[in-house]
Formats: sequence, C-alpha cells, structure tokens
Amino acid sequence: MSVDIFVFLALNRTPDFSGWQASLEKLRPGLRFVERTDLATHSGFIPVSVNGKRTGFYFYRGHLADVASSYPGVAAAQLKNGVTFQLSFGGHMDECAAAMRSAEALVKDFGGVAFDPQSGGFMTAQQLDSAAAACEAMTDS
Repeated sequence: MSVDIFVFLALNRTPDFSGWQASLEKLRPGLRFVERTDLATHSGFIPVSVNGKRTGFYFYRGHLADVASSYPGVAAAQLKNGVTFQLSFGGHMDECAAAMRSAEALVKDFGGVAFDPQSGGFMTAQQLDSAAAACEAMTDS
C-alpha cells in the first residue's frame, strides 16, 4: 500500500532543489535530501536523511488539471493551473515523516496547497506537522 500527498504550487513559486533543501534545513535541521535532484525532470525515489537515518519517498511532478480530473475535491477548489508535486511513501514510518515534512516545507515556504487523496481533504501546514510527528513517534517506538 502506498500513501500519496499532492502539493499544488503556482508556477512562479515552484522551488528548485536548492530552494526546497534550504527550506527543509530551516524547518527541520535533521532532515535533508541525500543527493541532488533535478525536480523539473526527476521521477522516482528521492533519498532523504532524517536525523542521520536514510529513508526517502517517491516524487512525481505533474499538472494540476490531471489531479483535478481524478479528485472532485481538487476540481471544486478551483485552484489555478500550476505544478503538482506528488509525494508517495509505503508503510515505513520514516518515509511517512520524510514526505510529510517535505510537504510541510512546500506549504510553509512556497505557498503550496496540500491535498490528501486518501481522505479527500486539504491539509494545512499544522496538519502536516501533526501527521509527521505521529509518524516520527512510531519510528521511535
């Protein structure tokens, strides 16, 4: 089973790798991408280090219209066309924490709008923080 989080970004607010990395370091100093990635062309796994522990998530870049055609809640929100970052992870709580924190950074620093297709609802930065904290708590046990 995989879990997805979509983050919708305006074209002029879409970060490059360095911008997203700087945001992560500011938000959570123990979280960082392991290797440089070209976000404009990359599709697949992005390795992340969380407090020295290697994990990661799957990253896909797409178009808002494609997601809106599959999820009525996104279409109803009438977001303007932009870029979609899809962050996906499996059942590992380290992956969950990395993806949620990465989405949180996109929302806080780049004006992203996060959508959870599992629940059909949008998520605030605070909700992403809470979800990440819950995942982190499960990795510590």
